[in-house]
Amino acid sequence: FPVTIWSAVIYSDAGMGNAIALKFFESGSWQLFGGSNVSTGAASKPQIVAGDAGEFIVAYIDDTDNNKVKIKKSNGISWTDFSSMEASNEALIDLGTKRNTTGDVFMMMVDEPGRKMTIKKLENGGGEWIDMGGAKTKDSVGGSPSIGLDRVGAPVVAYPNPKAGNKLSIRKWEGTTWQ
Repeated sequence: FPVTIWSAVIYSDAGMGNAIALKFFESGSWQLFGGSNVSTGAASKPQIVAGDAGEFIVAYIDDTDNNKVKIKKSNGISWTDFSSMEASNEALIDLGTKRNTTGDVFMMMVDEPGRKMTIKKLENGGGEWIDMGGAKTKDSVGGSPSIGLDRVGAPVVAYPNPKAGNKLSIRKWEGTTWQ
């Protein structure tokens, strides 16, 4: 399903082979942001965060590359690879992205098999991805997990926990561990 930000929308475009497109509304019609689709082939689960300089950072699951996460950044003219490595080397089935006020980008990924959740951080929107609190959560997650930020910009994740009868589990990052 599409995600709307301001007067822009990001979605998997069935008319373009399910490539990820970011469009904005201008002068009475929708225009392709950055001059081309974000992905070059079929992709899903697009997530978007805005940068300080008006650029967009888009993460998506690349359906043509074993469901790995790809991350692109746009300066408004073109799309480029955002980080020096992929956020995951495993097939993914869910994805979430948030950016706090200090520029840190947080990525929540759920892999298959096992439905284990991984949270990674890209400090100040650059450099290498850092595992937060170990490679994976110990519990499998059910349903569709979600990532958000608390008042100070620390990540909080919520997910149905199959080991607890699919009751909602919420974990908050406390600087060095998840609580």
